[in-house]
Amino acid sequence: MPTPIIVLAGQSNAARLSGEVIRSLDERYWAGQYELVRVYSSGAPLTSTRATKSDWLTSGELRSQLVTATVAALRQHSDGYVAGVIWVQGEADTDSSGIPAQYDDAFFDLLDDFRDGVRRVIGTRAQVDTAPVAISGLSEHAPEAPNRKHWTTIQTTLDAIGAARAGIVTVDPDAVASEQRLRPGAMFSDGLHYSNGFSPMLANALVGGLDAATRELGSGSAFGRVHSLPDAARMIGGQGDDIFYVDDRGDRVVEDAGHGNDTVISSISFALRDHSQHLEVLDLTGTADLWGTGNGAANRITGNDGDNVLNGAWGNDTLIGGNGNDRLWDSKGADRLVGGRGNDVYLYDNDGDQIVEAAGEGMDMVYATRSIELRHHSQHIERLALLGAAAINGTGNGADNMIIGNVGNNMLNGAWGNDTLRGGAGNDTLRDSAGNDVLEGGSGADVFVFGAGFGKDVVTDFDPLQRGEVIDLSGVPTIDDYADLRQNHMTQSGDNVLIRDGAGNHVILLDVWLGQLSADDFVF
Repeated sequence: MPTPIIVLAGQSNAARLSGEVIRSLDERYWAGQYELVRVYSSGAPLTSTRATKSDWLTSGELRSQLVTATVAALRQHSDGYVAGVIWVQGEADTDSSGIPAQYDDAFFDLLDDFRDGVRRVIGTRAQVDTAPVAISGLSEHAPEAPNRKHWTTIQTTLDAIGAARAGIVTVDPDAVASEQRLRPGAMFSDGLHYSNGFSPMLANALVGGLDAATRELGSGSAFGRVHSLPDAARMIGGQGDDIFYVDDRGDRVVEDAGHGNDTVISSISFALRDHSQHLEVLDLTGTADLWGTGNGAANRITGNDGDNVLNGAWGNDTLIGGNGNDRLWDSKGADRLVGGRGNDVYLYDNDGDQIVEAAGEGMDMVYATRSIELRHHSQHIERLALLGAAAINGTGNGADNMIIGNVGNNMLNGAWGNDTLRGGAGNDTLRDSAGNDVLEGGSGADVFVFGAGFGKDVVTDFDPLQRGEVIDLSGVPTIDDYADLRQNHMTQSGDNVLIRDGAGNHVILLDVWLGQLSADDFVF
């Protein structure tokens, strides 16, 4: 059986991957049944020379070693042939004195020189002219990338090389990590070098890339429409308002600043921030339960017919749940949150947030870290819970609300409707404006406030022994003072105390006896 010769060339990340490439080739060809040629040097550039170290531009250095080492392997194996070339390089040229725009010309010049040099010595049996080439692209998540002035230029050039000639494939490391569900922060051990956890993934992808028959997609047409392939693809938008269709976990979307208003349409869960900070719109399709996450831009994210979790990340975003029981959870920026049909959950954490909910669209819940009045957002939000320990306030709307306080000192007001107010921990104030309400103070010294026309209410846990806990009747015009209350308005009713205002309204104090009460328990 002919012996495959695989060439691994580049700079320090090639060295970092070499052991994992060997393991991947062992699985493919069996150990001892192939030959790996390795030629690399730390920090070796392709577009510039180095005075004291070798580089890929100077004819007598690494490029000569590449030919010499490959020829030696082919001579050692009389049945050998070049089965593939893996190129892991580019970081050095992102910050070198060379001309980044000439990287593609320099690469093809190197590749042609390599093929010519091997063919001249070995002849056509080396099959070097038809050997596939797998190139490792540059990651957008390299910690050092923002400090390299030519990073994007070299990155996009490597992508373009993969589409320029048949038999050359560029493997996107970010797509590999995404497909393997590895978070971007775990890809690198330092500013530029791949981690031990990610190296096997990329090595397998590069070895597999030698068999790839299709180019990874890169398009920037005048119409600005970009479609994915059935399998994982890299999509580059270019100028204009681009549309990217995502259907594979390995799909990778690349968009630069100032290149229009760009949209991702995805049938899988998708995070814009893991791809580019310059994508503006995300639309989820289908009926699956998906999550969608934005980036630092002002995003518009729309859910599908499933139960979605939408997070705008940074920026002032618009989140639209659509059908399904959706969670609109944006912790940064002043956001517009539109639930749609279903039982939706919102996070309110900015005074500029606006929650939109129409009638007949389910039983909806708001979690708030700041004071909020539901009536200023929608009359069709039913539940509110305050988060954290801050002394914030919650007010309802015209619906029958359930409002729950946090562990701080809260002021809760159901507004209209038949509401349930639960103070929780802290010294809370529970105010009844209208409707037939249930008030539960929770722990702490709570104040229960009633005004004119307060309705028919129940206080579930009034504690006469709790210092500072009182019933505030100062807003009830028909009750003058404690003497008037005891003589004309307050009676024992079974195990409870009943207070009537004489105008058709009453409040029941559950499990309280008249003998436990005194003037200190009331405010007039």
